[in-house]
Amino acid sequence: MDIYRFIDSRDIREHLGTINYQFTTPEAAFLVWHCHTATIDEKIAAWWEIISTMPNCSMDARRCWHGQGIPDFHDFLRRYIALQNRCVQKFKNGGDVVYRWKETHGNERSEVDPHVYIMYEQCFGKAMEWMAKCEGNETCNEDHLGFIIEKLLVDSSEEQQADCLLFNHRGQITAISCVCDNEENASLDNTFNGMFFAFPTPFHVGDIVCNVDEPNDPFVLSTMKTWGAKQASDEFPQKTAKEAAAYDRLLAEHEKDGDISDMMCYGYSMWDQRENGGLFVAYVDGVDYLDIELARNPLEGTHQPLKAISYYFKQCRAGKPILIDTLLNSYTALVSKALHESTRSWVESSIGYRWIDDLTILSSNPND
Repeated sequence: MDIYRFIDSRDIREHLGTINYQFTTPEAAFLVWHCHTATIDEKIAAWWEIISTMPNCSMDARRCWHGQGIPDFHDFLRRYIALQNRCVQKFKNGGDVVYRWKETHGNERSEVDPHVYIMYEQCFGKAMEWMAKCEGNETCNEDHLGFIIEKLLVDSSEEQQADCLLFNHRGQITAISCVCDNEENASLDNTFNGMFFAFPTPFHVGDIVCNVDEPNDPFVLSTMKTWGAKQASDEFPQKTAKEAAAYDRLLAEHEKDGDISDMMCYGYSMWDQRENGGLFVAYVDGVDYLDIELARNPLEGTHQPLKAISYYFKQCRAGKPILIDTLLNSYTALVSKALHESTRSWVESSIGYRWIDDLTILSSNPND
C-alpha cells in the first residue's frame, strides 16, 4: 500500500522514499492516523489494508497506556476501527441534544451559524449550503479548510465538553473528537497518542523550515528529539562524545515510554513586536516534526533576520563557527532592513505611493 500518501511533509515523504524506508506495521498505522489531510473513510480503508497485507505483531507496555501493551496489533486495529464507526454513528443519533456548525479557516475570518439544530442532517445541510457558496467566492475560498459540527446537551447543569466532527469543504469527515462512554473505550481511543516513532528526516541544524499548514511562518531548526548520538555528533561537532551520548539515552527513553508530545523539534523564529519598539527572536518550543518541511517562500519582511541565525548554525555544523560580532552585525543589519521595509510598506498602504518619496526618514540615501 502507499503509506507515503499519508505523510503530510513533502520533504519527509520524499526522503523516506529515496532511502526505501521499510515501515513496520505499527509505524504504517500510526502515519495513517497522524495524517491531517486524509478523511476518516480513507484512514479506515488504509487500516483494513494494513491488516490484510502487513504482518501482525505486538507492542510492549508503555507508561501512557497505564502499563498495558498491545499483544495483537491487527486485533487492536479492528477494535479501533469499530470504535471510530460507533463514535460517528452515536454523534449522528439525536436525543436531548442540539447541533451547531462553524466554519474553519486558515485565517481569522470564520463564519459561525448563530442557529442550533435538533437534527444532525439539518445542521450538516446548512453547513454544506455555506460550503457551496464558498466554491465560487475567491475571498471566502482563500485558505479554506472546512467546517466543524458540535453536539451539545440541551439541559446541562455543568460545563460540558462538546463532541464534534471535523469536515473538509466537500463534507467528508476528517477527524472525530468525542467523549467515550467508558474507560476501556477512552484508553482505546487514546492509543495512537501514546506512541512515539523516530522516522529518518532530511533536516539539519540551521535549516529554515515551516509547518506544512503555515508556510508563511518559518523558523530556524535548532534540534529534534528524534536525533540519536550519531546525528547529534554530525549536527553539533563541538559536542563531546559524552554530550552526544545523552541524545541516545533520551531517544531510548522516548522509544520505550514516549508519546506524541515527545515527537518534537525546536528552533527560533521572529517575534514582531514593533508596537513595543522592536523585532525579537523567539524560541519555538515544540513543533511536531512530522508536520515540518523546508520553507520555500522567500524570506521577506520581518523574517529576513532568520538568514543570519541560519548561517550561524550552519557554520557551526560545518565546524567553522563565526565570530559573535559577525553574527550580531549581520542580525542587526537584517533587523534594520526588515523594519525599514515593513514601515515603508505600511506608509505606502496608508497614505499612498505619491507621498512616499517626501519621507526622507525612509530614504536609502544616507545623505538625505
